[in-house]
Amino acid sequence: PLSRLVADRSLAECCGLHPNANALIHTSRGESLMSTLTMLSDRAEEVTHSQGLGARLGLGGAGFGNSPRAAVGHLKKLASFGTANLEAAGDPSLPRSVLGRLPSPIDTGDDVRLRPGDSLRVSVMHECAAYNRLIARCSEDCRQLSASMLGKQVSSTALGMLHATLVNNLVPEQWRRCSYPTDEEVSLDQWLDELNMRVQYVREWRERGNPAAFCLPTLFYPHGFMVGVLQNHARSSSIPLDRIAFKVSPLRMNVSVISAPPSVGVYIYGLAIVGARWSREAEVLVDEAPVTGGSAARANTGTGVRAQGNNGFNGFNGYGSSGYATNE
Repeated sequence: PLSRLVADRSLAECCGLHPNANALIHTSRGESLMSTLTMLSDRAEEVTHSQGLGARLGLGGAGFGNSPRAAVGHLKKLASFGTANLEAAGDPSLPRSVLGRLPSPIDTGDDVRLRPGDSLRVSVMHECAAYNRLIARCSEDCRQLSASMLGKQVSSTALGMLHATLVNNLVPEQWRRCSYPTDEEVSLDQWLDELNMRVQYVREWRERGNPAAFCLPTLFYPHGFMVGVLQNHARSSSIPLDRIAFKVSPLRMNVSVISAPPSVGVYIYGLAIVGARWSREAEVLVDEAPVTGGSAARANTGTGVRAQGNNGFNGFNGYGSSGYATNE
């Protein structure tokens, strides 16, 4: 019977899934629960803070009162205290600290260290423009939020939501909309650290020229980058672009030892495999290792691959697979 089958085997295995699926769903539920508890805890602290502030300003110990009439009277009295007391109601150093952690914009001048005929020149310029737009949006939001908390600017619902997400150490939704794909569970601290790493990588690419190996997940537009690789191969081999396909070969060596680009194609790294792992010794896909310590079953191969144009679609003896850009 089904009950006996489920008792003998895990539910994931009965559904044809890897046992790591159980660890993934439990991890996701735990992160969602902790996020909810954090928001409730921060809300309780805000209520306690408002009660203490009301008592100091002579508004009573019950915050802004229990009736709409009392709340309006308390707000009018609070407004008469001016900017100095508005600073006590909200710490303007929070948006300033976030603003200080944002990277500086990337120079978008014409002095790019790539030869004029290199199609990747267009790719790096698009990356610089995309990251500069994201930095400008984050900087402007932080300045407006700081001015609003100091009473120098009228607040709004959007600024209120921005402040709530920053307090909870989350990435604001308005930043996600103009950002690269980001996991919803990532914290603001992690997102800022990753943003600085990405901007530094693109800045060095622009100032020093093409690196020996490209970190593909760092790019805003990985599809445009791959098209640029095909265009370079089409020019060097005098083959029409529509007759070229990619041939990807995993490397036995780690990307840390790569010091020079290949003669044909590019080295890329940062790809991840979900539901399997790459065996560098056997050079085949094998079952993923069991999850230990509650870690998610998302294995970064640690292995670089060589992507090059294959002259024509016929005669290619290999496995055809697709790659996807995800929020992870």
